[in-house]
Amino acid sequence: MRKVYFFLFVLIFTNGFSAIIRLNGDKFTDNSYGVKADHSRYPNSAKIGSFKGGYAIYEFTILKTVVSFNASVLFENPNSKPMDIYIYNYGTKRDDESIRKSKLDPHWIIWESTSTANNWSSSRPDILPARSSSGVFDFTGGGDKIKLLLYADGGIPFFTTEVFYINRVILDYSCIEISGFDLILEKIEQSRDVWIEGDRILARGKGYAPPRALEAQKRALAKRAAKVVALRNLMIVLSDTTQGIVRGARVKESIPLEDGSVEVILELPLQNLRR
Repeated sequence: MRKVYFFLFVLIFTNGFSAIIRLNGDKFTDNSYGVKADHSRYPNSAKIGSFKGGYAIYEFTILKTVVSFNASVLFENPNSKPMDIYIYNYGTKRDDESIRKSKLDPHWIIWESTSTANNWSSSRPDILPARSSSGVFDFTGGGDKIKLLLYADGGIPFFTTEVFYINRVILDYSCIEISGFDLILEKIEQSRDVWIEGDRILARGKGYAPPRALEAQKRALAKRAAKVVALRNLMIVLSDTTQGIVRGARVKESIPLEDGSVEVILELPLQNLRR
């Protein structure tokens, strides 16, 4: 097993903290392909690429309270060829088969492609949320790893081969510091109506108006009932928190449904869970 050493810099801010992890280029994982340590350009660097192509995988150990992150790579691109940067997605999003690399697990999705000479910083988008409410994107899978992959296509040596010398791969991420967050995550995984999106926890509730309610009041009463259900769902997940924290939740969205009911989505900033 390859031992991975990294430098971790932490910046404390009001609602949590930001951390920067810097991995040397030669700290790729054992399941990388067509890559080798190469110190001819930089100390502790790696060379990706040959006529068969190759890719280097880098794993970043992060805290589970991560809410967003960005990445950058310091490298040399002597042939001015495009390097593809992938990120591992535990969510449902997959790349279209027309652009998917056959060598890669379908969970790897393209983040960007760059032809720059020596540096890349994420820009499309520059910052990714750790997960989305729809389940389309989930870059941690409820765990403590974010994985990046740098890909080089093969080709004719010296003409079309993509070769990259990787000096350093950097992940900059933001977290909310929350006591007991692992337990909260376990409860969320068991719930169909509570999830995390960016730096907020969301809860869904569905409500109906009383059968004898006046027609003009039905929607307002259904919304009120839906909010009560959403609060109950939230409190089940946050059962070890105080009522005061739950009061910080607000209605993000109210959706009238065809059967006369109303669906309400509440949101609560994760920073409200800090004790």
